[in-house]
Amino acid sequence: VFRGYPELRARIAELKAEDQGRALEALNQALERGEVRSDVELMSIASAVMGMIYFTIVFWIDSDFSFDLVKVVESRLGDALRLMAGPVPQRSSRR
Repeated sequence: VFRGYPELRARIAELKAEDQGRALEALNQALERGEVRSDVELMSIASAVMGMIYFTIVFWIDSDFSFDLVKVVESRLGDALRLMAGPVPQRSSRR
């Protein structure tokens, strides 16, 4: 959208970098408290959660706003929290 406006592209990039920094800081704090899995890279967790939200928003727009976005995103975030904090899979001892 902003390809013809380099100043706006630069500002959007700055805002995205700030958001990413805040998200990673929050995830680092959650990791320190043992609230997220330690066997998954934090950037992978952030990407997965943001992807879930982005996909839901795109689907909402494409559906002509046919569902309650807040309700669905809250549900998705609950699922994401369970995925992030879920038990670490045990490796099979089979050889």
